[in-house]
Amino acid sequence: MNTITWNTYLLVIVVSLVVYLVLVFLYFSGIRRLLSNKKEASKSPQPISATTTVRVEKSKGVESAGNRGVSTYKEDVQNKRIQSQVHDMVNEVTAYIKQAGQEDIEKEELKQALYSIAEKYPDIKGSAFQDGIRNLAATTVEDYCTYRLSADELAVLWGGEQV
Repeated sequence: MNTITWNTYLLVIVVSLVVYLVLVFLYFSGIRRLLSNKKEASKSPQPISATTTVRVEKSKGVESAGNRGVSTYKEDVQNKRIQSQVHDMVNEVTAYIKQAGQEDIEKEELKQALYSIAEKYPDIKGSAFQDGIRNLAATTVEDYCTYRLSADELAVLWGGEQV
């Protein structure tokens, strides 16, 4: 019969303890990271003023090293804010168009409502999402309403003139 020596026993205990501590550390650092992301997401996005734009050295055409981390952070915050607004606007536009189809709302009233919705999300104007939202509105109107909105009618959404 083989016996376990104290040295072997202590070695197994030490190795097990080290593995356990590493796993606990990795587990809690992951949870901490998740919690910090949830805290950032739960805070309502604050408007970013014109002074928080990315600073670029005009003479060299490169971003200065001192502002690189701050600029990237600000761009990330602005992108998250725009993506959040796009999500909210898509939900609102889709819900309103579905309701308009169910209640047989007239075309002019729908166009006015879409214009009002677009006014609530000025950051989307000129972004890469603008055309996608117009296309979504057009196809949703076709699916749920008895009429269609032309490209010209939808182009007014973020335009200066009201429908």
